[in-house]
Amino acid sequence: MTPKSMAENDLIKFLAVIEKVQTLADGGIRVAFDLDAGAIEQAAALMQARRINALLEVVIVTVKNG
Repeated sequence: MTPKSMAENDLIKFLAVIEKVQTLADGGIRVAFDLDAGAIEQAAALMQARRINALLEVVIVTVKNG
């Protein structure tokens, strides 16, 4: 992935915990995640996706409970 673009199948992979799940006034749902402080590249990729208004497919895999 280059800083200026994202390919259709680029992966942004990171460990995270769910910080908040919120229902919006229009009925939409907003989910916020907390990432580890070392996830700088992943955060940059997410910021780039936001800048280019990318539609993301999100898959959640539980790796540890509690």
